[in-house]
Amino acid sequence: MVVQRPALHPMATALGLDAGAAYPGWWATLPVVGTVLIIWAGANAWLNRAILGRRLLVYIGLISYPLYLWHWPLLAFTRITEGGEPSRGVRAAAVALSFILASVTYEAIERPIRRTVSRRTPLRLALVVSSLLVIAAAAAFGYRTNAFTSRTPQFAIAVDPPIRSPRTIRPAISDFRQPVSTARCMHRTCR
Repeated sequence: MVVQRPALHPMATALGLDAGAAYPGWWATLPVVGTVLIIWAGANAWLNRAILGRRLLVYIGLISYPLYLWHWPLLAFTRITEGGEPSRGVRAAAVALSFILASVTYEAIERPIRRTVSRRTPLRLALVVSSLLVIAAAAAFGYRTNAFTSRTPQFAIAVDPPIRSPRTIRPAISDFRQPVSTARCMHRTCR
């Protein structure tokens, strides 16, 4: 919603109603305050017992973290495969698949990890942490030495030779610091 009256513009910007306001603006306080009120009301409040205590909603709450992890990559993948904004049906299928994968992830991975504590738990934790450290070290090494070159630049060069990798173009920034007369200008008024 863009406010048309100039006198209301500062107030609209402060409330996050202006198109130029920082995302998400003050609108983010609504779900935060609502969540605080629901938690504050306690488990015996009518809303929490009668509505939020339903099995389906509780289960969605239990799978919410795996759902959070699955939904975005699936929606991003559909956007890539569809070459832009996917249809509603494709997006709905991706969300449904994310619910299925979140449920499987919760039942097969999260629940057993939460419920199974044994003498091997510290060893398992050490294996996970050491694996993550090896991956982090490999990523840091690759970043610092440029050892793992991206496949995109080679593909881009093969398809369209003028395209170069942004990682290897350092002088491009200096083009913005030059006066218009010496910078490369594509507009006919610069020529």
